[in-house]
Amino acid sequence: GSIPSEIGKLQRLSLIDFAFNELNGTLPIELSNLSSSLLLLSLTNNKLSGTIPSEIGLLTNLKQLHLLSNRLSGRIPSTILNIMGLLNLDLSRNLNLCSTMVEEFCQNLSFSTETFSLLPQTEFLFTDSACTGCSCPCS
Repeated sequence: GSIPSEIGKLQRLSLIDFAFNELNGTLPIELSNLSSSLLLLSLTNNKLSGTIPSEIGLLTNLKQLHLLSNRLSGRIPSTILNIMGLLNLDLSRNLNLCSTMVEEFCQNLSFSTETFSLLPQTEFLFTDSACTGCSCPCS
């Protein structure tokens, strides 16, 4: 099955962990309606496809975002940088996610992100003054 758009009506929902459920379809834009409550969004190891909607950046209270091991593709939206308190972001093991934002992530160290795992087998570690990793060529 897919994630129903009605999930955006659950205004007090703070944790979504639908990992390992063989969900298909796309990420519903209505998830952004949970901006004041959602702390964890884990959709690991499903069959979600399409792009990551730019509205994901409206989830400003999010601490953990796990979209690894799906079939997502396209550009990683720069709006993810709006999630200032994000502690963990894992977008690895998707079809073809790419980003021209790696340098922007590295330069925007004012937020407390510890680990970004953007590309298969590539982990981006952020410390107070350094960023290591490689960029993904986007066409």
